[in-house]
Amino acid sequence: MRQRQRISVANDTFAATEALPLPGTAAIRSAFTPVTLAISAPQGVFTHPRSGFATIQDFIAAAKARPGGLNVGVPGIGSSQHLTSELLLRAAGKTHD
Repeated sequence: MRQRQRISVANDTFAATEALPLPGTAAIRSAFTPVTLAISAPQGVFTHPRSGFATIQDFIAAAKARPGGLNVGVPGIGSSQHLTSELLLRAAGKTHD
């Protein structure tokens, strides 16, 4: 019997699963071989005009000055936007307690 060949098309959830694994789970990356990067999408950071943040550096400075005092909205846990917000936290020298 001939073995079936399969291909999986994945989005940022695949990256999130690798970056934020559940405790006790094995990495899934070793089970797959990357074939191509199909798309690349930019990430934007937006705020209200009266927030006082004209640059990302302004936001990072405020995050450092007011720990726990800023909110970030993302469309879902593990999304590329969520991972981008985590990178911003790291840039600000912050981690989750």
